[in-house]
Amino acid sequence: MILTATNVERYYYVLKLNILSTLGTFTHLAKASLFFIALFACSAVNAQNTKTVSGTVTDNEGVPIPGVTVSAKKSGAGVNTDAQGKFTLQVPETVTHLVFSIIGYASQEVEVPASGDIAIKLQESSSQLEEIVIIGSHASGRTVLETPVPVDIIDLKEIYKTTPQISISQILNYVAPSFSSNAQSIQDGTDHIDPASLRGMGVDQVLVLINGKRLHQTSLVNFQVGPGRGQVGTDLNQIPVSAISKIEILRDGAAAQYGSDAIAGVINIILKESTGVVEVSATTGAYFTGDKSLKEQDKNYDGQQFLTTFNYGIPLNANGGFINFSGSIEDRKRTNRASDYEGTIFRDYNATDGNGNLLYDITQFSTDATDDNALAYFQANNLTGADITDAELARRGTTRRDYTMYVGQAQLRDAKGYFNAVLPINENFEFYSFGGIGFRQGRSSGYSRLPSNPSRYLPEVYKDGFLPHINSKIADKTFAVGIRGTAGTWKVDFSNIYGSNQFLFFIDQSINFSQLTASQTSFDAGGHSFSQNTTNFDLSRKFDVMEGLNIAFGAEHRYENFKIIAGEEASWRNYGLDANNQPTVFLRTPTLDANGDIAVDTQIRPGGSQVFPGFKSNVNQYRNSYAFYGDIELDVTSKFLVGGAIRYENYSDFGSTTNFKAVSRYKLNNNWTARAAFNTGFRAPSLHQVYFQTTTTQLVNGTLSEVGIFSNTSKLAQILGLPKLKAEQSRGFTGGITGTFLDNFSLSIDYFYIKVKDRVVFTDAISGDPAGTPSQQQIYNLLLQANASVAQFFVNAIDTKTQGLDAVLSYADRLGSGSLKVDLAATFSKTKLDGDVKVPSTFEGNESFFFPKSSKTILENISPVQKQNLILTYALNNWNFFLRNVRFGSVVDPNIADNDGNYMKFDPKIVTDLSVSYSITKAIQLTVGSNNLLDIYPTKVDKNKYPGGYDDGRFRYQNAASQFGYNGRFLFARLNLTL
Repeated sequence: MILTATNVERYYYVLKLNILSTLGTFTHLAKASLFFIALFACSAVNAQNTKTVSGTVTDNEGVPIPGVTVSAKKSGAGVNTDAQGKFTLQVPETVTHLVFSIIGYASQEVEVPASGDIAIKLQESSSQLEEIVIIGSHASGRTVLETPVPVDIIDLKEIYKTTPQISISQILNYVAPSFSSNAQSIQDGTDHIDPASLRGMGVDQVLVLINGKRLHQTSLVNFQVGPGRGQVGTDLNQIPVSAISKIEILRDGAAAQYGSDAIAGVINIILKESTGVVEVSATTGAYFTGDKSLKEQDKNYDGQQFLTTFNYGIPLNANGGFINFSGSIEDRKRTNRASDYEGTIFRDYNATDGNGNLLYDITQFSTDATDDNALAYFQANNLTGADITDAELARRGTTRRDYTMYVGQAQLRDAKGYFNAVLPINENFEFYSFGGIGFRQGRSSGYSRLPSNPSRYLPEVYKDGFLPHINSKIADKTFAVGIRGTAGTWKVDFSNIYGSNQFLFFIDQSINFSQLTASQTSFDAGGHSFSQNTTNFDLSRKFDVMEGLNIAFGAEHRYENFKIIAGEEASWRNYGLDANNQPTVFLRTPTLDANGDIAVDTQIRPGGSQVFPGFKSNVNQYRNSYAFYGDIELDVTSKFLVGGAIRYENYSDFGSTTNFKAVSRYKLNNNWTARAAFNTGFRAPSLHQVYFQTTTTQLVNGTLSEVGIFSNTSKLAQILGLPKLKAEQSRGFTGGITGTFLDNFSLSIDYFYIKVKDRVVFTDAISGDPAGTPSQQQIYNLLLQANASVAQFFVNAIDTKTQGLDAVLSYADRLGSGSLKVDLAATFSKTKLDGDVKVPSTFEGNESFFFPKSSKTILENISPVQKQNLILTYALNNWNFFLRNVRFGSVVDPNIADNDGNYMKFDPKIVTDLSVSYSITKAIQLTVGSNNLLDIYPTKVDKNKYPGGYDDGRFRYQNAASQFGYNGRFLFARLNLTL
């Protein structure tokens, strides 16, 4: 159960090779981009004339403001003010204006003086309502206040300097109440990629963009019991945090504007454009817990993390061209929150003598021995399956700690590199490109295979049982190119973005039981990949009609490809099936019958690699789609805006759909604005959901079982009468009010309602019967061929409705000699099943198979439906203080039930973050602090009320429900260098 030195050396060697491979691939991508840049730049790249601009930034009272972003307009060059509010910036001679921006103050644009320093005074602003947003409208230049739909702006480049979190998904989880994401445990591949959602909806019902272009999804299907079950999301953590300038979160359905998936909202990641500044950061930290019972090997810390990032931009010519590079390397150790195993580890047939030799050999009855022979042996040796754990631990010189599972965050190592480039071609057009590559290697464990369970225990190979591990190898690539500009009075944007994700599985410390002692212990289990190529052509124009009319239209083509990569034969095959596909390998173990007499228990040894059977067959499926859209926004008056969008989209595999959106905004006065939007939307079933199939080990009714996941195009699906998947359809409404009051306060409140029809869900397990009807017998035989005992499918089975309220209150003002900013945000949402479960005629009366109670709990309560946060930031000279309290609402875990079948509810909890930053010099800033300062844990599982969920100490805290994790207090230190 302990990672050996040999394995450590091997994994570090593999990591090194893959980092080199990653950097090599990234170099090729960068070369490709630079090749295009060179075509347009020619000799202009070397003809750079620059000038130096310097100055001081203060507030109205003359107090210096540190950390103000000073950027050269249309250049990308930028710098931050130091502790005295001073800055010095090299800009091209052609730059005429500078832009000054910082949270808490209104952005200001000033003309570059001919000579001398400049003095800037920023006006205080209680929020970022003046900031220009890109998402949610094809009309450029709108601020947060002017958009008819709610948009959050997360200034990531500033937040990252002080926040304890180091991944994008976790930063957003603690900043944006409508966003939810948490690391999973004992969830197979999901341990290595964090599912993320908006407004409590599905992880596949939020669209992610990068620089306004569609970002590809992962190739991973989340099929274990947890958030996003049966769904496919986007891996936000594939992008280095150092590459991101800000993140926009559109909290409204936008399928009519952006296409499939944008039902709950849209997340737009905007990359940095700065040049001439080197930014390097190094973060180290670990989880320190005060709960002594959770200590591993007498340590009170684990989960050590180290992350180093860099960012640097280079100006390419005197006309504003630039290329910005970013990267990061992360090493994250695993955590463990399982207590010492309290259950049965050894039974009487596992007994050893004083020299460690087994006294009984029950493996002799694992072939074709008759029950009578096995029964005679058990009776002769008085073997009843009695618990002898304590005595046997003493004989073997081990403790219960040696048989503890690892329940916590997975071990991860990754390396990522990204770039963002723009190069003007002439006065009207510019070439742009962005993208990058990331490699991640993960290691997580599954369930312990203990000697007390003979169907998953082979003493000749693992005398004390074993803890199998899943090792991941994830490669992610993105590359985009485009040309944009103005042609006459029209704005034109022509682009292409390609993205791919590959997820490979390697299993070790495992065994294929159907091979007995002939089995290997490490397996190449195969994997899956997904690639997507999207081409867009967009046109927009403003007309002088009333107070302004903006018209936009365009077209999109998208190609998608999903592959399953078969593993080696031993990873998936059951070698114990005869020519008729019937099992020939049995295991006979002693038990006591109802009369207390010794009896024989017969089980089938499972095939394939334990913990994660490999993929059996290669799959290579693709589809095409094309779309046309139109968008119009009219400022009827300076106060009243109306708009609408319509989009037609056609898919090669399921047909076409047309969706629309209508918006309106009215400025009640200079401070307050009312807004509303209605939309229809859709989500095309992912290729993964249509064609994914594998066999996996899952906990079914408290027992480890091999579960076959079958596509709807499979023979088994046809026998069961399951229809093909179709697109989800949605209708949504958002309405609210936003504005400022008392000079220093801002407030926004938005109500939302989303109804989804024909939602795709993951079914419960169904099994065949070798003695049943011909159909049941056929199902049974097909499952045997797939090395499975039960089957699951993807089906359009339910309708849902989600409604709730988002609210944000902000305050900013001077406090003493410093500046204070306070943000209070909250989301209250609820998702409910709407109507009856939809089943085909072959399943009438068995609706629970399609959508059981556990699935309903996952839909409605596995993630917090309420979340509130309070953030206080105080800047004083060289100091910056950050305090945040986040209240995570209650969740329910369908894996934890009492004897009456009632699932356990986990109480709301408040998690406190605190950090203190000090600018040692203009270039060096040191930050220390903590996430979960008070060492708060979720509600403990009551082992008496929920013995199955507690699982003899394995799960003192829930591992599936997504609240805020169960790792405890995280202490960190970060060094930021800006040169």
